[in-house]
Amino acid sequence: MCASYPKYKATLSLNNVIKGIIFLLAVGFLIRHISENAQSVNFEFQFSGFQVLAIVAAILLVPANWLIESWKWHILLKKTDQTSFKTAVGATLNGLVFSSMLPNRVGETLGRTLYLSPKNRTNGAFHSLLTSAAQLTTTLIIGLLALPFYFVVIDQELSLGLSILSLSAPVLILIGYFNLKTVFKLVSNWKWVRKKLSKHNEAFGRYSNLQLIHVLSLSIFRYFIFSLQFTLLIFAFESGFSFFHAFVSIPVIYLLTTTIPSFSLAELGLRESVAVLILGALNYSIAPILASTFSIWLLNIAAPTFFGLALLLIRKLNVLPLRQNVFSGATNR
Repeated sequence: MCASYPKYKATLSLNNVIKGIIFLLAVGFLIRHISENAQSVNFEFQFSGFQVLAIVAAILLVPANWLIESWKWHILLKKTDQTSFKTAVGATLNGLVFSSMLPNRVGETLGRTLYLSPKNRTNGAFHSLLTSAAQLTTTLIIGLLALPFYFVVIDQELSLGLSILSLSAPVLILIGYFNLKTVFKLVSNWKWVRKKLSKHNEAFGRYSNLQLIHVLSLSIFRYFIFSLQFTLLIFAFESGFSFFHAFVSIPVIYLLTTTIPSFSLAELGLRESVAVLILGALNYSIAPILASTFSIWLLNIAAPTFFGLALLLIRKLNVLPLRQNVFSGATNR
C-alpha cells in the first residue's frame, strides 16, 4: 500500500495541472471572444422603462434556463447515482467550461461526468446524451415548423419540397427520439462507433417512454425560456420589434445555429451572422440585432461559464480517476 502512495500523489498532481490548464484555456477563450465581439457592438441606445424591464426580465430568466437543464440530467441520473441536484447544477456549469474548447458543445458531457465517481461516469454520459438529444429534437422540430411561416412573412415563394420537409421531418425526428435504441444500433454500423461503443448498445433501451416524454417536456419548456429571453433583448434594443416576427424568426435562427458545426464560445459570431441574415430580411437594423445577439450570448453562455470556472477551482475535481484505497487513509476525493 505504501508503494502506491507516490503513484496516488503523482496522479493527484497531474489532475491539478490538467485542471489548471483547462481553467486558463477557458478564461483565454472567454476574454478573447468578449473583447473581439464587444468592439463590433454599438451599445449607444436610449432605453424606455419597458425596455429596461425587458432586459431585467431576460437576466432573471438565466438561472431558470440552466436549472431546467440541470434538472433534466438529474432526474435521469438519480436512478443510477445518488447525486444531489446541487451537484447536478455544478456539473452542468462545468460542462459549459469544457464545451468552450470543443466543437458543437460535445465537451458538455465530458465536463458533467467528471463530477461523478468513475464507476458512474458511463451512465452519466448516456444520461447527458439523452438530455442533449431531447433539446436537439425540440430545436429541430420547432425550427422546421416555423420555417414555412418565415418564408411567407418575407414574401419568398414556398416550394413544395420545403413544405414536405417542414411537415415530415419533425415526425421522423420525433420517431427517432422515441426509438433511440434503434438509432444507436444504426449508428453502430460505423466502424469507429462499433469499436468504441459496441458494449453500450443496450444503453438507450433502459429509458421508458415516460422518461423520454418527461425530458422532452422540460426541453420544450427550456426552449421557450431562452427564446423569450432573446425576444426580450431584441425588443430592448429595437422597440419596434414585432412579437409575431419573433415567433417565426427566432426558431429559424436556433435551427440554423444548431445544425452548423461550431465551438460554444465561437458560436457567438455564427449566431450574429445568422441573426443578421434572418432578421435583416425582416427589415431590422444591424446594430440592434448584433447588440441583442451579443447580450443573449453574454447572459446564457459567458456568465454561466465564468461560474463554472469558479466551481472548477473550488471543487476537488478528478480529471483522471483516482483509485480508492490505494493506500491507507487515501480516498477518491
